[in-house]
Amino acid sequence: METSSTNSTTARPAVFATANLGLLAMRDAVMRTLAEARILVTTMVAIAILYFRSIHACYIAAGGVLAAIVAKTLKRIIRQPRPAPLAKSLVPQAKGYGMPSSHSQVVAYFGVYLQLVFMTSSQHPLLSTLSCIILNVFCISIYFSRVHLGNHSPAQVVVGGILGTLIALAWFSLWRTTILPCLEMDGQEYFKQCLEALNLDESWLDYILLG
Repeated sequence: METSSTNSTTARPAVFATANLGLLAMRDAVMRTLAEARILVTTMVAIAILYFRSIHACYIAAGGVLAAIVAKTLKRIIRQPRPAPLAKSLVPQAKGYGMPSSHSQVVAYFGVYLQLVFMTSSQHPLLSTLSCIILNVFCISIYFSRVHLGNHSPAQVVVGGILGTLIALAWFSLWRTTILPCLEMDGQEYFKQCLEALNLDESWLDYILLG
């Protein structure tokens, strides 16, 4: 009985150690994936544009480009270096300046803008709430990965997140107060004229959804 008890006691640390190694490996895999956030977001935006064929989808994508340009411009103005490279990093540290984090800024923009869309236009509150939760988890994961991988300091990530949020609020407000009313009033006629100028059939309008 004593031998059996001893073997069981010895086996437990080994099981915990194996489980811990498995969790660490899973975390590292997730971090490597999140390091490619730019590719993930770009791919999802491209799919959304092709699937929805919506002027609004293109407008949202344009806002993401604007957020990235603002971040790159501020980096060149502020010129704050990135944190010291980690001794052991899963991926090579990104080059250039670090303030603000452009990944965090762009992800915050898309996360906040899409939540505003869900909250103002969704007819399914439960689905809207679930979508917002998923978006927040994704955004927070990106923020954490930028610090964990040694690409940015917490301050650089926070500033990027704040700026991305402000751009999303301003861009969404511009859409609701100016762009959308103009499209609803004159958009159909405008695109008809564009198609006529390009000698294209009006049936192409079926592939361009307004709003």
